Amino acid sequence: MKKWLNWWNFAVGSMDACTGILLMFFPTMALQLMGLAPVSQEAQVFLSWMGGFVFSVGVSYYLAAGTKHTLQGETIWKSTALVRAVIACFVTTQVLRGNLEPLWLSVAFTDGIIAIVQGIGIKKHWWHS
Repeated sequence: MKKWLNWWNFAVGSMDACTGILLMFFPTMALQLMGLAPVSQEAQVFLSWMGGFVFSVGVSYYLAAGTKHTLQGETIWKSTALVRAVIACFVTTQVLRGNLEPLWLSVAFTDGIIAIVQGIGIKKHWWHS
């Protein structure tokens, strides 16, 4: 199980870390890669700010990867699952209100699935096996 947990932390953490870096330094390119319409020059600073947040969430997974302290890994999963669940709900709500393009649902879906998997792992005590 520990090998799988390490793989998960590296894969999910890298996904967010890379996305965060793109959003911070190349926000227009990040949106293009996601198939989303570009935003105004004024709004790009907020995308970059959001990128810093996404990068931080991703890097937090590296703190869980390889840890011998099950409480540390489980705590990181609890906090990142919470963040992902909130973002999934927020993005879905904004799409339904017409404030975000429907393609943003890919973000909500990804965050929602990851939050569910981590929630199951916490409930089933994967970190303790």
